[in-house]
Amino acid sequence: MQRPGLSVKHSEICRHVSDEGFAIANDLLDRGVVSRLCRLFESSSHGERNLLELSDVCDLTRCNEVRELVSAILGRECFAVRAILFDKTPETNWNVVWHQDRVIAVQQRKDSYGFRGWSMKAGVHHVQPPADIVGGMLALRLHLDDCGESNGPLQVIPGSHKFGFIADASLRGWKEKQSVTCAVKSGDAILIRPLLLHSSLKSVMPQRRRVIHIEFASCELPDGLQWHSRVA
Repeated sequence: MQRPGLSVKHSEICRHVSDEGFAIANDLLDRGVVSRLCRLFESSSHGERNLLELSDVCDLTRCNEVRELVSAILGRECFAVRAILFDKTPETNWNVVWHQDRVIAVQQRKDSYGFRGWSMKAGVHHVQPPADIVGGMLALRLHLDDCGESNGPLQVIPGSHKFGFIADASLRGWKEKQSVTCAVKSGDAILIRPLLLHSSLKSVMPQRRRVIHIEFASCELPDGLQWHSRVA
């Protein structure tokens, strides 16, 4: 049964994210928004962290198109917790091996059961929480540039998000399963559950490929731990 107030389009995306672990939302951002964000990140190199410190990115997480889509999956109480820019260029062209996104950003280090692998990235504490916390999150990858099959697009293994943390020893078997290539246009978005196995190859015909990667959550952390950012 469709949730009241949920559009057919959003209903289909919700179902695909639940079943497959990802979905593509075409034309989520209009040309004006894309152009403004391209200007904002015109001089970036390789990538940037802590983008929720920028008012333009915070506004992006609050815009109707993004809020309605993410809320359809996580609920109205969801909030943005981290944002990163990935910027592949002809000069910075890299391969990303199959992996899951397992870490979150928090305000300070506090010992809590099941939280491990503490690290610092760009001055921010990061940690791997229990799998159910990461599994309840959603990442929205907003593409500022076209990303076809020759430009290092995201590759995913559908359904792999349902198996919690996947051990490195099991990756070989997973990599033999059928993967999907997510070729998209400027203004499109890819929704992905962080525990979905994903990768990307080097660009064969390198062109700029800027992606604003925003992570959303809808739960509080235990034992006094706080999300590093919280944009509702």
